[in-house]
Amino acid sequence: MPSTFHLNGKVLLIKDLLSDTKPLTATGLGPFMAAASNQPAGQIGLFNTEEFLVGRADVPSIRQARTAELCSYNDYRRLCRYPPVTDFEEISSDPRIRDRLRELYGHVDNVEFYVGLFAEDPTPNDVLPPLMATMVSFDAFSQALTNPLLAPRIYNEDTFSRSGMEIIEETESLSDIVRRNVPCGSEPYFVSLTRRDYRRM
Repeated sequence: MPSTFHLNGKVLLIKDLLSDTKPLTATGLGPFMAAASNQPAGQIGLFNTEEFLVGRADVPSIRQARTAELCSYNDYRRLCRYPPVTDFEEISSDPRIRDRLRELYGHVDNVEFYVGLFAEDPTPNDVLPPLMATMVSFDAFSQALTNPLLAPRIYNEDTFSRSGMEIIEETESLSDIVRRNVPCGSEPYFVSLTRRDYRRM
């Protein structure tokens, strides 16, 4: 997530929004989602966590991984059919990240799973670094494609009605869902998980 959220000409701090629903209820779901879609997301990576989240997210995650005795970052690379890294330069192009990993772990085989996931460089136009993207994809597709709602005996007109099936099948984007369910202003809301200028490479 970014450090700030731009809404109706105001710059709001993300940390102040975690338990405050007033900006959402005052602005409305459509404008709020459009505002979120029209500003850059924060980059996923080491040294890019808001200070207030370090103790709430990063530290507990590392502790939990150690308690569970998770395998190493390289072990998970092998599991996902990536070659294991043999040098810190293969993990990150950022000298600060490489130097800190080398200082803390000594050898690439000692890098912890959680830390390695976030240390990797993302590829151009990708939100997630490669190993994390692969693992998220495995999870998403294994869950989505086995969802009972997609079973032929459920995913049909008897369940959703003819009109319902038409609506489902003509929906092509997140913006379509928002426009269908939220009253629009003078122009349709742009709501997306990608940039307006994004082109697949």
